[in-house]
Amino acid sequence: SLGDRVREAIELPGSDDHKTRLQEEAAGRFGSVPAYEIAEEGPDHAKTFMARVTIDGREWGRGRGRSKKRAQQEAARVAWEAMTEPTRETQSS
Repeated sequence: SLGDRVREAIELPGSDDHKTRLQEEAAGRFGSVPAYEIAEEGPDHAKTFMARVTIDGREWGRGRGRSKKRAQQEAARVAWEAMTEPTRETQSS
């Protein structure tokens, strides 16, 4: 659940670095928390996980990894970079 992920991020600082940074950025900008959707593909012995991160219904990033956690970390990294890069969209706000 989201509450479990928030607790994990708080209890294990550094292990969830990208997710924590994204959570803090999203809370500051939007007063909201990121939501992660996970999909998996491949046979059980060689699964690949895909994560999609949204904030208030808008997709900010996608990630892929050999575990759900790695996929979420990659999605959070992509989202954080997209959110913090100066672009035409963010410069107007």
